[in-house]
Amino acid sequence: MFVNAERRIGFDLEAAKSLYRPYSPQWLNSLSDEEKQTVAAGQFGRQMHDSGGAHITWLFWHGQRRIIGAPPIVHNGSAFVLDCGRGPFVVTAAHVYSQFLADKRNARRIASQLGNVTFDLEDRLIDCGTDHRVDIATFHIEADEVTALGKQIVTGTDGAWPAPPNHDEIALFGGFLGNQRIIIGSNEVSFGLHLAMTPVTDFTEYQIRCRFDRRFWVDVRGL
Repeated sequence: MFVNAERRIGFDLEAAKSLYRPYSPQWLNSLSDEEKQTVAAGQFGRQMHDSGGAHITWLFWHGQRRIIGAPPIVHNGSAFVLDCGRGPFVVTAAHVYSQFLADKRNARRIASQLGNVTFDLEDRLIDCGTDHRVDIATFHIEADEVTALGKQIVTGTDGAWPAPPNHDEIALFGGFLGNQRIIIGSNEVSFGLHLAMTPVTDFTEYQIRCRFDRRFWVDVRGL
């Protein structure tokens, strides 16, 4: 990725003899806190968010309740495709899958999808955490379905994954919030993708924790 030197407002441009400067850890670490915030709020921050968003897709299901006259069931969640070296599979939260099962029991019929691909979570289940500390559920997916999703695969290694992070390493996370879902038409729904990057504060065997520090918040999208 490259940054346009002309956009680096307030920076020392002495070293910018060409139009573009490549991003590098060394260059980024050499900047002051103020300069880092300017970079994060510009093209670099947007590209990092876009890269993360390219790996995230939505889960969506809807149906008619068994009780006549009750409002329809409409829920959504977030997911990604992971490949640790033995083929791709879908990952979402266990509480998302639990909600799907509860809705399926209460529905006369229910339709579900992963992105724009028809996807029955119950039929595709690999495993689901039953301990509240393991809020993870995994599902089978075929190669042609991954292609149809149009999303990038998160790649790991064959073995323990992920490796424990180091303190202050950056975690990128995102998802589709239910309160940002907009029904546009009978067969069209808009989802709002929320993304953020923040340093890892600490971690346990079950959690990676990121404590937000408002002093360093940067508005990447101008919202």
